[in-house]
Amino acid sequence: MLFKNMLLSKKIGVTTAALFIVAIAMFFILTFSDNTQVQILKQAVGFRNNKGGIQSAIDSVIIADNFNTALQHLIELSDSLSNNEFENYLPVFKKISVSKLKNDSSINSLITKVEQSKYAKLWKEILYPHFHTIAKKTQYVSEWNNCIRLCPSENEKKEDIHERRMLFLDFEMFSKSNLNAEEILLINPCYAPLLTNMDRIHNKHYSLNDLYNNSYKEDNNLRNRYIMADFNTTNSLSECKGCVEEYAVNDSLNEFKKLIPVLKKEHIDYNKIENINVWYNGLSHSEKINWANDYITLKNYLQHVDKYRTAPMKKDPIIYIDGKPYCIGQRLCLCEIQNDTIIKVSQFVTSSKNSKAPQSNQHDFDGQPRYYAPQNKITSRFWDRELKYDSIDKRHDQIMGKGTSGVLKYRGTVDLPNFMHITPLDEFPGAKGFINGIHEFAVGGKRPGLFMGTPISLGCVRLHDYPSKFTRWWTPHNAYMFIFYDSNHYIQKPLKGLKEIKAEKKGDEKKEISSSNKEQHPINTKK
Repeated sequence: MLFKNMLLSKKIGVTTAALFIVAIAMFFILTFSDNTQVQILKQAVGFRNNKGGIQSAIDSVIIADNFNTALQHLIELSDSLSNNEFENYLPVFKKISVSKLKNDSSINSLITKVEQSKYAKLWKEILYPHFHTIAKKTQYVSEWNNCIRLCPSENEKKEDIHERRMLFLDFEMFSKSNLNAEEILLINPCYAPLLTNMDRIHNKHYSLNDLYNNSYKEDNNLRNRYIMADFNTTNSLSECKGCVEEYAVNDSLNEFKKLIPVLKKEHIDYNKIENINVWYNGLSHSEKINWANDYITLKNYLQHVDKYRTAPMKKDPIIYIDGKPYCIGQRLCLCEIQNDTIIKVSQFVTSSKNSKAPQSNQHDFDGQPRYYAPQNKITSRFWDRELKYDSIDKRHDQIMGKGTSGVLKYRGTVDLPNFMHITPLDEFPGAKGFINGIHEFAVGGKRPGLFMGTPISLGCVRLHDYPSKFTRWWTPHNAYMFIFYDSNHYIQKPLKGLKEIKAEKKGDEKKEISSSNKEQHPINTKK
């Protein structure tokens, strides 16, 4: 009777009504096995369409078995309805048994139809409860993605985004998801302590609380920073990974979250010291007091860090030096916890201890040799030979917890710029007794830095000039440094992907060849 009454109503046109009865019939035929329901639908259509054309369509729909496609057609047809017509059909739409939806590849197309629909919000209200129930039950990221796309309100969307993000912050929850940890860590290694048993000595993972620097109060964002070193050069398929550097976006840094938006609003180029000087000098006395700390911090950063920024480096998975292949893939990431997510602030190509040197001062749970501890602390922050240490630098070091104007030297002769000690936690006694740190590379013969990306250092973690300056500036005292690697993937010589090349002649200045010459900037080039 509901359908007959709707069809008799003068509010709905013959053509529109006919099309919708076809679509609605499709759903109820697929939803109900009761033949009586089918006959009622047929009678309703026949009552409105004397020519019986729709009856033929209904007969075709009866044999349809693709509920997902049928729903897409209905959503598409609903765009032809006026607002009043849609409201009249809404009670019928709400009775559709969406539980018959199959979770297959057509779901994405279905959701896209909803998003593009004239009545997207109403369709979302109909479908959202079903998808939300599935997401809560399965805890799959893909299901939360579907749910988020169908959220009818911003508040529900924020809640679902939070639920999805929490999956990446809990090992047990993530383990139940349908995601591949390696694929995620390829994009953002900062999640490695949470999503893998990266402490291979004890075969355990870390919790979110293990990442925080408790030297700072909870309202201090420095507490949320840590370093993540990915020393594997190969992936699970034994393929060399390569490395692409990613530099911090200045206006995304917490230090400048107040000042830079103001400078942008006033159309001031905040990357140039002379411009911010003019801006600051033009402020009133009270405004200068209000902005003094932010201004000084940005000025210090531009003078002693950003000035040395170069183009990010891209290194191929395999490089050839003097005809010998080297596997590239080591990277050092600066990470920051922001509410319910972890941001990769920067990613730099790096080089750790020579994989061919002895590594067996400790062993993993499965007997593999290990040199570095999985969890360490940064316990010093030495200075840079190129820069004069001034009162502003001293002020910044006080904010960061510790720092010195001294430059550490290797064997008393070779400067190690921006050196920061890597101190293993007490639970890793096998890693004690070695003095290692992060610093700008200082040794390497006539071609310093060429081997960056492969394990070839004496034990320290090497960086190029700008990355070392930024890392020292950004990293607070006592920040944790996590080191992630498996000795089976901690290699110099590639196992796959090799090609034949001719060794260069001695004395040839072009010995430094890679598989496609992808070092994008000359080493030590200053901005």
